[in-house]
Amino acid sequence: MIFKLSTWCKSVVFIFFGLFTIGTIIVTVIIDPYGELNIFRTDFNKKKYASSYTTGPFLLSEKLKYDRYSLVFGTSRTQLINSSMIDGKILNFSTSLYANPSDVYHVLKQLNERQLSNIDTIYYLVDTHVFTDKKSLYENLDLHSKRDFFKQVFMSLDSMKIRNAVNCVNNNIKGYDYYINEFGENIHDTHRIFDPNSKIEHFRIPAFTKKSIAYLKMIDTLCKSKKLKIKYFTPVYNIWYLKKVDMELYRLQYKAFLTAIDQIYDFHLLNSISYDYHYFTNVDHANTEANRIIMKLLLSEEKSVIINNKNIDYRFESIIRKIKMYDKL
Repeated sequence: MIFKLSTWCKSVVFIFFGLFTIGTIIVTVIIDPYGELNIFRTDFNKKKYASSYTTGPFLLSEKLKYDRYSLVFGTSRTQLINSSMIDGKILNFSTSLYANPSDVYHVLKQLNERQLSNIDTIYYLVDTHVFTDKKSLYENLDLHSKRDFFKQVFMSLDSMKIRNAVNCVNNNIKGYDYYINEFGENIHDTHRIFDPNSKIEHFRIPAFTKKSIAYLKMIDTLCKSKKLKIKYFTPVYNIWYLKKVDMELYRLQYKAFLTAIDQIYDFHLLNSISYDYHYFTNVDHANTEANRIIMKLLLSEEKSVIINNKNIDYRFESIIRKIKMYDKL
């Protein structure tokens, strides 16, 4: 009886291991939903619709060894920024690495001199909801290690990767309105337009921790020591969203940011964007054309939108007045 049970257990383990191996080969090697290996390129997987948090920074930082780029660190609000918006090439980390300052710091810290010399400008969206005490995965990963890279590739077969593999095949066959290219840029083929009459229920509550502010300071110090140009900027919002949020909480958060860095390009409320719902895909995400305007302002280093410790109160009071004035119209 014991012998039969032992044989049965071995068979179950063998079958499970066999199915896991076959699943890994199909999902990771053949379909390759994140473009990690790029061994097979066919009609059902030529476009990618997702990026990996674990391997995306490996793939993007590797490109810095061979060519010159500007880097974008941000959230879903900066995924639409692409190279057509600047005079140069972009690596957009927003589609893989969310803009938590701990993650950004530990990626930048690992770049070698050759990679650092190939950086034009760093554009960093200081978004409201990423300044947490999250421990960075990249603190214990070596971005120059092939072993660490392949370990992440083959040990990450989970439900999310399987779902993204299915979506990859399905979207390539049927077609979809966006894809993510090898530079991390989210390329949209169509425009989604926000309906200002829709019910607005989704709000990001501004938050930050002392540790996250310390990491922001470490990023700034690192960039200064390596003579890297970095531009910090806020998200742009529409007036319908701003009417619903507490701008005093935003003021407190950005005051905290300015204890770590010198200045921020403030796009909370822009006359050219915020009053026109056609510039938004949903309640708090700007579309490609709005991002094009944002990048133009960043490239020109528009002084009128810069906030620092001296003018932040005046800037936010002006925004609050404009919101109140719109309510009276």
